[in-house]
Amino acid sequence: MRKFSKAWVAAGAVIAAAAFVYQAQAQSGDSALSPPYNPESWSTPDYPVRVLPPEAAPYKDIDGHRLHGYVQDLAKISERFRDNGNPQFWGRIISSPAEHETADYIATKFKEFGLSDVHVQTVAIPVPQWAPKSWTVSLEAGGQSVKMTSAQPPYGTSSTHGKTLDLPVVYVGAGTEADYLGKDVKGKAVIFFRSEEWSTHAVSGLQYGAGDVKQAIDRGAALVMTSDTRGGNFHIQSYQSSDRDVPIFQMGTEDAVAIRDAVAKGGLENPPHIKANIDATWESGRTEKITWGTLPGMTDEVIYMTAHHDGWFDAANDDGTGVATEMGLAEHFAKIPKEQRKRTIVFISEAGHHNYITMGDKNQQGAFGTWWLYLNMERKNLFPKTALFINNEHTAIAATHAGTTGRTDTGEPMWWYAGGPSRSNLTKIALDSWHMFGVPLFIEPTCPAGSERGKFYNFKINAADPKSETVNYRCRGVSGELAELGEWWKIVPSIAVQGSNFTTMHTSQDTPATIPWTGLQGATQAYARIIDEVNKLPITDLQRPAEATDKKAVFPMCEAWLNDTSKRCMTPVDECKNFQKYYPWESCAPTAMKD
Repeated sequence: MRKFSKAWVAAGAVIAAAAFVYQAQAQSGDSALSPPYNPESWSTPDYPVRVLPPEAAPYKDIDGHRLHGYVQDLAKISERFRDNGNPQFWGRIISSPAEHETADYIATKFKEFGLSDVHVQTVAIPVPQWAPKSWTVSLEAGGQSVKMTSAQPPYGTSSTHGKTLDLPVVYVGAGTEADYLGKDVKGKAVIFFRSEEWSTHAVSGLQYGAGDVKQAIDRGAALVMTSDTRGGNFHIQSYQSSDRDVPIFQMGTEDAVAIRDAVAKGGLENPPHIKANIDATWESGRTEKITWGTLPGMTDEVIYMTAHHDGWFDAANDDGTGVATEMGLAEHFAKIPKEQRKRTIVFISEAGHHNYITMGDKNQQGAFGTWWLYLNMERKNLFPKTALFINNEHTAIAATHAGTTGRTDTGEPMWWYAGGPSRSNLTKIALDSWHMFGVPLFIEPTCPAGSERGKFYNFKINAADPKSETVNYRCRGVSGELAELGEWWKIVPSIAVQGSNFTTMHTSQDTPATIPWTGLQGATQAYARIIDEVNKLPITDLQRPAEATDKKAVFPMCEAWLNDTSKRCMTPVDECKNFQKYYPWESCAPTAMKD
């Protein structure tokens, strides 16, 4: 869902390619050329503590070790769900008991900090949710059967409907048109490698240019496997797969190399086979949760902040760090007397971030809690009273590489957005704060209003200096909750700083061990200073005329749901029927999931 600059992608590809070569050589028995460490055993070193200037003293109560403890608590919730009968598809998954438990955990913390109006809101999800029960993938070659333990189906992967597929494998390199020359993949299993780790997080031909999967299906493949060259044997959970009845699996590098090498050994006359099955259904009638907490201020102007609390596996970076930062900010500002808080601060933790599906006109369907918030703020005319909107997303992640260079003692450079060119005062406040607390940044921000991913944008390096150097770079759009459907960044003053290390993100290795406590501390302290500095400005200096958003709600909506999100617009049975108009081959049934 996110993209590196060309330079970073190129550097990452070189390192990843080296890891791939080393891994292949290691499997062939040349241990002298194996990587010096396994990327799956990576953990953060004891990071150096940044020496802060005297003006940072008001934020010394924000303790990175304490924040890291919150990340660990959230990971334990995920692991309890895994250990309670969900060994393959696990995490704080939307509408699961783990997601609901997370909402309750955050509410408990908000109450401990002394926030008011703390409550958990139930949101009826108006479309069915993917509910895989189990799957297996094995390589059949040379009279042996080897289980591919890393195989992970993307969200929404089609069931094999009680059958175990037994298909010859065709290796198609990088999955480009050139790789298919002279190869017949109809009715067979296809495997290919992608050169960019970020691209493994969304395998639909409809998202992030992942046309290689679509191309395999269009050419008649009966099963698609994709991998990358990061090394190790990660479980990788990605966004929605195809909108056709073809099973898809993400593979770790080691398993994928084993399949590729078996293809080479078997040759054209004796190709290896893949046996695969997946038992997956869709379930309607589910709910997700939003947790609220408020710190009243001295005016009716409001600062909102969000963090999505759902995630796959331990979800330490995505988005345990964001939740931890939000709780750290709540704890910090709760210690300040109301008389010294100019504006009310509303803390919101919601789910619905990772459950996109496509239906009908192919618009994405998800983030229902965020949609409800947006629509109700609009109906209640709350946007003119909003001084700032902060999205706490991926606020600290270690910079790692899966190749030969080993660990680093720095955090991942952050993508950032701070109001765009029409709010240069907000940009300056944010950049000064991030620099003060050592938050590593890409020089260029994500692109502002009116821009589109892939187009070029001119950016002044120093927003406050009209003579500043201007750089020209390819856009990547504002992401996360700021851009989810309602496109908050077009309407209210918004900021976000976000790190996405694609070696571990959306994988089973997104664990607390990869989160530097110093990074958590710095990002949270910076946000606290930003709030204080913004509170020195009148709201008129922060706002601009709202821009028209071109995104509209496409999921079933009704007035009852807008007034009370626990109410359903359709019965669970009708939700299934509506879903099966677009996915007639899928099984869908109402569920009565309990917390």
